[in-house]
Amino acid sequence: MANKNEELIVFDDRVHIPFRLDTGQYGSRFFSELKEKRIWGCRCPKCGRVMTPPDPYCGRCDGTETTEWIYQGDEGVLRFFDVHFYPYVHPRTGRIKGVPWAEGVIELDGGAMITHHLDTTDVKDIEVGARYKAVWSEERTGSVHDIRYFRKMAPDEKVTKVTPTVEPAPPLKELISTPSLLSARFTKSAGRTLTTFFIGLRDDETIRATKCPDCNVVFAPPATICSNCGRRLDEWVNLSGQGTVASFTEVFYAEPSQPYPCPNVYAIIKLDGADTGITHMLGEVDPKDLKIGMRVEPVFKFIKNGGILDIKYFKPVSTG
Repeated sequence: MANKNEELIVFDDRVHIPFRLDTGQYGSRFFSELKEKRIWGCRCPKCGRVMTPPDPYCGRCDGTETTEWIYQGDEGVLRFFDVHFYPYVHPRTGRIKGVPWAEGVIELDGGAMITHHLDTTDVKDIEVGARYKAVWSEERTGSVHDIRYFRKMAPDEKVTKVTPTVEPAPPLKELISTPSLLSARFTKSAGRTLTTFFIGLRDDETIRATKCPDCNVVFAPPATICSNCGRRLDEWVNLSGQGTVASFTEVFYAEPSQPYPCPNVYAIIKLDGADTGITHMLGEVDPKDLKIGMRVEPVFKFIKNGGILDIKYFKPVSTG
């Protein structure tokens, strides 16, 4: 067992943390006006730069407060564009965005640059220097997606230009927050103790536990330190794998962390010879027939990777 412990198991994992982003007073004014098909920007009184979405401070001028509001209109001139051919994970939904897709930087008539989707990915139909117009969503909720995309205007289409003029700030109708998602991939180590445990599942279909030499408490899953006396646990014992259901719950809703489709049943199982419980799924049993005290045993996967899911589930012990 000591030689096998030279291997250290690591896992590739991903964390998804949903949250809401407060847009503040400037952002709330901007997004509320998008509902009315109106695009606003703020101008720095020091350098004259116009920003949309509006920023309360100018990053180029050492944080000069931008108190000058300018209506931008919804037309402008395309200055730059990109056509993307690689998969893109949307930062708020975590979903893969279809490819190809195009985005452009449009200089609005009010002077601000806005980056948004274009209506085509055909490079031959995208023209830098041409006039583009916003296409609005039918149902607007106060987000950047209230603008579906910008389209190139026809040569004979009527142009509606606005004159950049400082105006009073639009009214603060509500404080808006937008749903967002923090998604990050990472690699984590199982550590020496759990590596020994997982290698036992993978190579021998054996459930191993650690035992405290002072308290005689047996931990399954194994622990590195005894929670009763703080003693380091270096003694290993092999368990039969059979045990008793101490508690269970039936799950009807799906979460990204769940390995199998719902509905399914999770149970805390007190393995024979162990003093702690292991949490795992139950299978080959009707939930109506489950009861506390039911005897169960592990079912191992045919292909094992060195992890807790090398145990596919626990099933009732056959009485035949």
